Amino acid sequence: VPLESAMDAIANPRRRQILRLVWTAERSAGEIAAAFDVSWPAVSQNLRLLKESGLIRERRSGTHRYYRADPHALGPLEA
Repeated sequence: VPLESAMDAIANPRRRQILRLVWTAERSAGEIAAAFDVSWPAVSQNLRLLKESGLIRERRSGTHRYYRADPHALGPLEA
């Protein structure tokens, strides 16, 4: 994960909250959206940015999408 991409992704407080939510357990997109008082498109956009930065992984099962943090992706931030 490029350092700049990871830093940009976690600069937003909502994305940090989402990252914490999926840090220890895989969660469905619906579960993640239900945890926040914002629109589904806002949550979806944040999930997309976190996924593109490599900080979370997406797994599809039928029509459902599940997300989980990739702790190894934060390696550059620990340096």
